Amino acid sequence: MRRIPVWILLALAGTPGCYLFNGLGGGGASDLDASVRGTDAATPTPSHDATPLDVQRPEPLDAPRIVDVWYADTGPPLPAEPEPDPGPDGRPSDDPGDDWVDPPDPDDAEPCCTLSEPVRLAARPAAAFDSGPPLVGWRPGRWVIAATRRVSRGEILEHRLVVFELDDVGRPTGDARELEAPPMEDVANIPSVRALRWAGGRWAFVAEGDSTRGSEREVHVRLFDAAWAPASTWLDLGPGMGANVAYLARGNGWVAFTSYPDVLRTTAFDELGGVGAWTESPAPWSSTLGAASFRSRAAVVPISAESSPDFVVVDPEGSEVGRVARTGRWIPAGGMAAVRDLAVLAVRNEGRIEVEVFDPFASRRVAGPRTLAELGVGDDGAITDSVDVAGSSKFGVAGVCWGVPAAGGRGGGADSQIRFGLVGEDALPRGAAVTIVSSRFRGDLVSCTVGTDDRGFLVAWWNGSELWVRRVDLAPSP
Repeated sequence: MRRIPVWILLALAGTPGCYLFNGLGGGGASDLDASVRGTDAATPTPSHDATPLDVQRPEPLDAPRIVDVWYADTGPPLPAEPEPDPGPDGRPSDDPGDDWVDPPDPDDAEPCCTLSEPVRLAARPAAAFDSGPPLVGWRPGRWVIAATRRVSRGEILEHRLVVFELDDVGRPTGDARELEAPPMEDVANIPSVRALRWAGGRWAFVAEGDSTRGSEREVHVRLFDAAWAPASTWLDLGPGMGANVAYLARGNGWVAFTSYPDVLRTTAFDELGGVGAWTESPAPWSSTLGAASFRSRAAVVPISAESSPDFVVVDPEGSEVGRVARTGRWIPAGGMAAVRDLAVLAVRNEGRIEVEVFDPFASRRVAGPRTLAELGVGDDGAITDSVDVAGSSKFGVAGVCWGVPAAGGRGGGADSQIRFGLVGEDALPRGAAVTIVSSRFRGDLVSCTVGTDDRGFLVAWWNGSELWVRRVDLAPSP
């Protein structure tokens, strides 16, 4: 990798103008400063015009405090004790530790989970974010929410890459942090957050350019330490789309996945060697990729593919070592996560949320597709907008969130919902799904993302007016 020293860069943000989200302006958002936090004790689920009770006013989101420093020879050192190399066929179950327990088995009619009070992280007019959902990550002791902030300067719309650090229940621990954007060859590109993952003592943060050249988008990844000090420069992954990443303890390295017409590209990278040559596997083009890691190998599925995509397994060098053909229809929305030795795929299929489970070591389907939820169809034909999944190896379950637009369609005056449910390694539900939020959503999407800290889950969403998170814990077994 060509190392170029990067001197101190100050990312100074000015006062944002009032950006009219997808042409919609006006009501629906509170006037509180960004980064306020609070809960609506009278209403467990936040409404679009809820006002938190314990409002605090820290410095605004765009305080000019962010310093991005990386030196080629003196950056943050590698973690002193990387995860032990599991060997060429090592599985998570080879070394489960002491914390794996039997999964919960609630009655089908009982709620799967208990909900903490929602926490609001930011709101208009102080902050506006991209229409897609924010990303959720966990490292020991901290949740991280990554989002693409939109700042309007007259006729110019700028994108800023922002991260919030939260405590274990989702409350901010300080001001939001703005990251230096990657260098884009095409000046028309504006970067958006695409993937966020913590592993091996590093954050891997992926940004993708919003190009008008179809699948030829610029994709970059950068590694950060636990304190968000850059551990590498922005690494260019080449043209592609739908980027995602996975960490493999085998070799203590990373692989990045990008989609291109008719092929899936896998690229190994790390902070010492930079970006290696990519390998290719046949796959339908997709704007989103679901990925999961299993110590000695990683799995990937094209999401929102134009035809039925296969489940693909790769080794640490990025070479394909397994594949499971999927006979279902194309996937308009979904996600994938690791649960112990298995990959759980949650997708939207017409009027249902469906779950499939795969074994990446035997290259076979274990269970599914099975229905997690039936969805009503609104007057505009929409059924749901997004599906995301996070796996808890500790409990042997996956948490799935999905968005359900109002029956009258977005903008019809009714509330949309975000729902959450648990599934086991057999693809069957564990208890009844719960409602994370019932609220008005501005713009085009009713979307969510979910992360896990192996004690429970955290769901995040941007409703077009406010950025929220809510902790979800497993209900005790009867």
